[in-house]
Amino acid sequence: MSKSVLSAKHFHDEEAAYAYLESKIWPEGPICPHCGGFNRISKMQGKATRIGLYKCYQCRKQFRVTVGTVFKSSHVPLNIWLQAVALLTSSKKGISSNQLHRTLGVTLKTAWFMSHRIREAFRDGSLDPLGGNGVNGIVQADETFIGREPGKPKQRGIVRTNTVEGYFSMFKRGLKGTYQHCAKKHLHRYFAEFDFRYDNRVRLGVGDIERSENAFRDIVGKRLTYRTTHSGA
Repeated sequence: MSKSVLSAKHFHDEEAAYAYLESKIWPEGPICPHCGGFNRISKMQGKATRIGLYKCYQCRKQFRVTVGTVFKSSHVPLNIWLQAVALLTSSKKGISSNQLHRTLGVTLKTAWFMSHRIREAFRDGSLDPLGGNGVNGIVQADETFIGREPGKPKQRGIVRTNTVEGYFSMFKRGLKGTYQHCAKKHLHRYFAEFDFRYDNRVRLGVGDIERSENAFRDIVGKRLTYRTTHSGA
């Protein structure tokens, strides 16, 4: 009988979750996010000390591995965050905030905000050359229409190519079947979520565990700071 993906200790113990995240972000040891120092850093000890707290004796500031990531300033335990990342990266058509709310035991508002923070981590935004560094690469292009602008007639998707219809079909099934509604201002993050899963599953061919691990490579420097009521899933 195969072992459950969510049976790993870092999904159930916050201290183990910090150790796991540190191994992904700091593979060669802790680095101060304030000054960039790495030589004079010590882990803080004591019963009252927050889990995963370090102090840099170059700039005299304290920090944790979550500084500068989508997990910063969150009251949700880190192991719950890791569960959310695993669920979002492994669900082919996504997982709604309502489902995260029920599965993780957090409020619906918290689940919505968590899912959008994770989608922000998926968002690339780089301007790398198209088609595999631009050297004899293949670029697949198509267009699709999501919803409609108020007061404008519904558009009929003019198919340019047939090669990426499968992707758009999966995206629309996920959007309608799982999320049901998406505000226009958040659409780019939903695309980032589906892009990440599709790229890892189809191009890289990795499994659920490696796919969730790959998600941590982009969490540094990604953060949503606004707070708003949830709209849709």
